[in-house]
Amino acid sequence: MNSPNYREIEKKWLVVSRSPYSRLEKRFVEWYRKQRLVPPGSILFAETIDTYWLTPGKGDFVRLRSSRGQRMNGEKSSLKEITVKHKDKGSNLDRLEINVEVDKVLDCKALLKTVLGPCLGRIKKVNEAIIFDGEVVISLAELEDGRVWLEVEGPVVASLKEHEDLLNTMFALERKKRSFVEIYLNKGE
Repeated sequence: MNSPNYREIEKKWLVVSRSPYSRLEKRFVEWYRKQRLVPPGSILFAETIDTYWLTPGKGDFVRLRSSRGQRMNGEKSSLKEITVKHKDKGSNLDRLEINVEVDKVLDCKALLKTVLGPCLGRIKKVNEAIIFDGEVVISLAELEDGRVWLEVEGPVVASLKEHEDLLNTMFALERKKRSFVEIYLNKGE
C-alpha cells in the first residue's frame, strides 16, 4: 500500500491588469480549451469561502473550506474540507498539506473554534476558474478586494514550469511567495 503524498507544490501570482475578471477568465479558459485540449468536465467555475485558524503546534494554519460551483459540462460540484498547511521546508513553494473532506461545515467551524479559539479571518474567492490539466491544477481567482490571483499546483516543481511559461505570455504576472494567510490575514508581515 502506498502512503499518501502530503506535499503541496504551488506558485502564486498577482495578475496585473485593468481588464475585468470576466474578460481575464474568458481568455484563460478559452486558451486552455483550444491549446491544451482540456475537456469541459475538467474546467470548474466556483465560489469559495475559506476560514482560517492559527495552530498551537506543528503547522502554520488550519483552513476550513466551503466551495460550490459548476463544471463547464454542467455538472454541479462542491468541496468541503479541513486543511493543515506547514512550511516544513521554509517556503510556500513546497510545503506539507493535509486535506480531510468533511460533511458539516458549521459543525467543523464550531469544533475548530472550541479547540483553536477565534478564527484568524476569512477569505472569499468571489469568482474562480479551476482547470485540471493532468496532474497540474491551475486556478484564476478574484478575491473580495477585486484583486485577481493565479495559482499553479503540481506534483513536482518541474511540472509547474511549462504552465508558468505559458501563463506569463497570457497575463502580466507579479510573483508572490507568501500565502493568502500571510498576505491578507497576518497584517504584521
